[in-house]
Parts: sequence; structure tokens; C-alpha cells
Amino acid sequence: MNERVLICGGRRWDQAIIPIGRGFLKLGCAVRYLPTRRAETHCDPLDKVHDVFARIMREFHPTVLFWTMCKQDCPVGLIPYLREINPELRAVFHSFDDPHQIAAGPPECIPDFDAAITCCEGSVKWYEDQGVKAKCFWPPPCVDLHGHAVANPGERCDLSFVGTNVYPADRFPDCLAPRSDILRKIADLGKLHIYGPWGERRLDWGGEYGVPELKSCWRGFRRYEELPGVYAASRINLSSHVCPQGYQYLNERTVNCMGSGGFVLVDRVNGIEEIFKPGVHLDTWATLDELRTKASYWLKHEDKRQAVAAAGRQLTLRRFSNVEHAGAVLNLCGVKR
Repeated sequence: MNERVLICGGRRWDQAIIPIGRGFLKLGCAVRYLPTRRAETHCDPLDKVHDVFARIMREFHPTVLFWTMCKQDCPVGLIPYLREINPELRAVFHSFDDPHQIAAGPPECIPDFDAAITCCEGSVKWYEDQGVKAKCFWPPPCVDLHGHAVANPGERCDLSFVGTNVYPADRFPDCLAPRSDILRKIADLGKLHIYGPWGERRLDWGGEYGVPELKSCWRGFRRYEELPGVYAASRINLSSHVCPQGYQYLNERTVNCMGSGGFVLVDRVNGIEEIFKPGVHLDTWATLDELRTKASYWLKHEDKRQAVAAAGRQLTLRRFSNVEHAGAVLNLCGVKR
């Protein structure tokens, strides 16, 4: 394949950017990466950002630009400027945060893009209303990293939750339950592991809305490449979403956990049963009482739980891997493979 893909966004080549890039490489594309957020800022663009991009456009001659987790690091007018340098360029906006980002205030640069990849099927029409072709595709598990994951013996537990924000009810009213309440509801069912920051921010596990009484369950922060072994080691992986009302909205944790062979017990996202069948590929809950009932059930039925995890992994890697993600992006750009 002759496609040359420029992946940009974030501050460095790590976390979810790596599987995205590896997906394009697996399809035979040439790939370069350009960080776009200025150091010590949330998402401010690079200094002299037009000059930085112009140089790489002339050196690398990308045919596809894929801007991961694009926010204010892409200034309005940059993409049209790059098209003046390379009229063949197809630019793809990417978001992990829909539908929350759309409701909270989307980046003004979106109409400059040719296409968009969103993590929420219900958000596709919004992009199309901006004149941007769109497709739903969730944060992809990597066929190498997640697809080959095995349980880390030191992380074995009955239940676990990996998270950076506990989503307190007064700040995130769309959640089915705050994550702190989720943990409190199931903490006595077995050995619990909690992963993520503790006491660094108001909204983390050890913050103002966290679970200080469960500090003994906290295992610290794990790097992206370590998490597949964590997911595979937990008998039940808990997950929840900031906007479960979003139609077929799934976050990175849910899909990557399944791709790693972990069993997922997740809040009942609108339309999730059309993607994964509860009791076959994962399981879902709508209330905290249902969460506790189902967690107790799956802990008592080891063979059934393992079969569900295996089926979920097979489906996820077959349909939603980083290779399939790269193919979907190229198809959206009109590239024939």
C-alpha cells in the first residue's frame, strides 16, 4: 500500500496512539507521528504550529492525516492551510470523548476536516451535520499487545476497576452511578484491586469524591502496556461510562479489556446489546443492586465466566482491533485496499 499516514495529537507516542499507529503499519502504510500539544498545557497547540506542520508535509508527503483525540491543539484554519501544500491530503478528526465532548463544547476546527472517527454511534449524525463524513469505531485493542495478553500473576484478584475519574453525581449526572458507589457496592464480594491515581486530583480514587476507606485495595498506576496483563488477571473487570445514554458509546477500558481476554461487567450503555450480547460476550447492569447480584453470580460460575471472556475476546479482536480500525479510517478516506 502506498498510503502515507501522519498521526498527530497528544504529547508523545504512547498509550492508545501506539495501537492506532501499529494498525496502519500492519496494512503496509508508511507512518509518522507528530505530537501537537505544548508542554505544560492541557491541549494548547505547538508554537509556530503552521511552520511545524508545513515542514513535515513537505518532508513526508502524507496522504492521510489522523489527528488522535483532537481538541484545541488543532487551530482553526490549519487543515485548509495544509491542503494548500498537499491538495491530495485527507484529514480525519478523532475523538474518544463523544458524546460528552459534543455536549460540553466541541473544538471549532472540526468542520475543517474531511472525516471523523467517533466512539459513539449516536454522534455520527452530528458530524455529518457539520459536513464531515463520520464513522463510529471504538478505541482499538492491539492485535499484538492486547491480543497476546496473559494474566499477570501478581495482579490476580476477584474484581478490579481501572480509572482516573470517579464521576461524582453532582458533576456527572448522566452516569448510572458514581464509580465510588460502584466499588462500595461490591467491595465485600472478594479481593478487590483499584488502579489509577490516588489523591492527585479531586476526582480520582483518593480525592474528595473517592473511596478513602478502600485505600488498602489500591494498587497504584499502571502504564498502558501493563494493563492487558491486569485485565486478564481479574476475574471481573468493572467499567462505567460518563454518558451511557449515548447510543453505542464505549470507552477505551471496556473494549481493550475484552480484547485482552478479561471478563467485563459494565453499565448498560444504550445499544450495547447490539454490539456485544450480555451473558455471551460480557454482562451489563443498570442499577447498583443489579451490579452486585451479577458480580456475585459470575464469581460463583467460573467456567461460564471464562467462556464469556473468551467469546468476547474473539469477537472484539475479529471486528474491532487496531487493524480493523486502520482499515475503517482508510475506507472513510476513500482508499481502496
